Amino acid sequence: MAPLCLICCIIFWLTDYRNYKCEKLPKQLRRKILVTGDHATKAIHIIRALGKRGHTIIVADWLGIWSVLRWSCYVSKVYPVSPRNGNDANDYIKGVVDAAVKENIDWYLPISKKDYSVYDAQIGEYLTHVNPNIKCLASDPQLIASLDNKNSFLELCRGYKLSVPDFIFFSTFSDKNNNGTNSNSEKLSKNNNGTNSNSEKLSIFDYAESGVFENQYYFLKPSSCSSIYRSSFSRIPSNKKELKTFLQAYQDEHFFANQLVRGKEISANAICSNGVVLLSNLSNSSPIQCDYNVIERPKISKWVESFCKQSNYTGAICFDFIENDQGEIFCLECNPRFHSSLVTFLYHFNLEESLRKAFESKKNDFEEDRRLVTVESFEPNKDVFSYWFYQELFRVITFKRSVLEFCKILMSGYEALWDADDPVPYFIYHHFQMIYTLVEYFRTGDLWEEVNFCLGRVMY
Repeated sequence: MAPLCLICCIIFWLTDYRNYKCEKLPKQLRRKILVTGDHATKAIHIIRALGKRGHTIIVADWLGIWSVLRWSCYVSKVYPVSPRNGNDANDYIKGVVDAAVKENIDWYLPISKKDYSVYDAQIGEYLTHVNPNIKCLASDPQLIASLDNKNSFLELCRGYKLSVPDFIFFSTFSDKNNNGTNSNSEKLSKNNNGTNSNSEKLSIFDYAESGVFENQYYFLKPSSCSSIYRSSFSRIPSNKKELKTFLQAYQDEHFFANQLVRGKEISANAICSNGVVLLSNLSNSSPIQCDYNVIERPKISKWVESFCKQSNYTGAICFDFIENDQGEIFCLECNPRFHSSLVTFLYHFNLEESLRKAFESKKNDFEEDRRLVTVESFEPNKDVFSYWFYQELFRVITFKRSVLEFCKILMSGYEALWDADDPVPYFIYHHFQMIYTLVEYFRTGDLWEEVNFCLGRVMY
């Protein structure tokens, strides 16, 4: 496939196939921007959107020569930094800060990987102390950490009176009473908002004995977003013996009971400044997040606006929702970082404009000029459908797509990574970065299921 892909890239480049051009900004509006984080499509997309408008892009990266970001014509310099070592990210943080100080940057833009959101927020907080002139698109690390934790996020939503599936926290899988005296009815006293006031002392067996699992369909949801149990939705049994057997498959993890809501999954993506949504888009959520279409759901848009306003959020944020047959919406979880569905904005100049407004605006701007609060956020065109060519090709090979469907997608959709103005990353991404990632899995013996060309990694 590599020679054929290379030939196609050359042809598309020479014919200017789907080249997205933007008029460059006046020099006084151009900025020097440090980008960190992800090696996936969303990172190269943002870099191109900013680079096409004349900004200078500097990247802090650890993947090495095969990182797609190193090969973009819009990246002026790359600083190698160390990845985190377990929970120790000191070398990573120091490397990024040193690069920012050395380059005397104007903006710091973290396009975080899922395990780096808090560290990137810490870098932003530190940079504002080192140089108050540096603008950072990130909220405070404590808020980011609470949003990255499914338990604290759900509690926050409940406090904001925003709809989420019902949930129950418990302390242990043990079937022994913690104090040996109180009855279940005494332990399961409820406070005013419906949460259990003694949840930190209760076992899952206490809830089962109270009959709560008989009336509602609850499943065990892992607190970690990288857990191997994230696709398990088996119903929690209420019978003690059945529950013991059920729990044998769930070991060495932190779980909570989550109400199962059936319906259509939808992703919401937003960029905010001081709680005001400046850019947003909604897409149907696919199992491996490798194709995006633009949809409208006013209820979800209002939910997102309310959450961002109440949390006074600054930066990129995305949410996973589910919409049931009655049209009710429930937020499942939050990821306080950019979402891959932003490729539906293509390279429209308004994408850069929204980012510039997020960086340059201050809290006073929104308080003094009320028009900024009520203005509708920028959204992509409703007829945009973005796809990844190699992912679609594999779907045809594995009979998940018909050849006719494949051809229709190629004719009407937009390839998420291709740009005739910047063709080299397309070839490097598929034939070097993805191959390197797959080889690493083979070398370490880690389990994997399939290759995800949207995220630039293999899935397990």
